[in-house]
Amino acid sequence: MCSDVFSFTFLQEMLARELGVPLGSYVHQVGTLHLYDPDHARALEVLADPSAAAVPPWRFPAMPEGDTGPTYAKSS
Repeated sequence: MCSDVFSFTFLQEMLARELGVPLGSYVHQVGTLHLYDPDHARALEVLADPSAAAVPPWRFPAMPEGDTGPTYAKSS
């Protein structure tokens, strides 16, 4: 889930920059999520913690201005 959100919001921001349009909102919907046995106890701890539902106070930094495309070495 964490990798998906990062990857898709990065793609969204990169495409908005390339197209010259403002960055819109992002909604992530999933059809299935998995919880593996080694993580079960920790998941129960998180669910029991009332502060776990709070939105984290951090945000990803904005993509820097400039070209978002790959940099290729010019061959002679």
